[in-house]
Amino acid sequence: MAKKTTRSTPKPDTPAPAKPRARAKSSTAKPRKATASDETVATVAAKTTEVSVIILREPTDDEVRERAYHRFLQRGGTDGSEYDDWLKARRDLLEGR
Repeated sequence: MAKKTTRSTPKPDTPAPAKPRARAKSSTAKPRKATASDETVATVAAKTTEVSVIILREPTDDEVRERAYHRFLQRGGTDGSEYDDWLKARRDLLEGR
């Protein structure tokens, strides 16, 4: 079945939408000189790149488990501090000890 199409006619008292004006092109455009803020942005971008390289990876559960076991042995093998050993072992691995 064919779709009906209707054309809407503009009302006589409604003005036509304005056409966008074209921007004037400058044929004498000079390259922009670098400013202090550009250098700051470049420096921050470089530091950001350095920081992203320094970001530490999350230690695996096996790495934390092994480090926690060594902490357990350093404490003399007494029970009752497994959770603390786990947290300290994870912190040690994140700090790179």
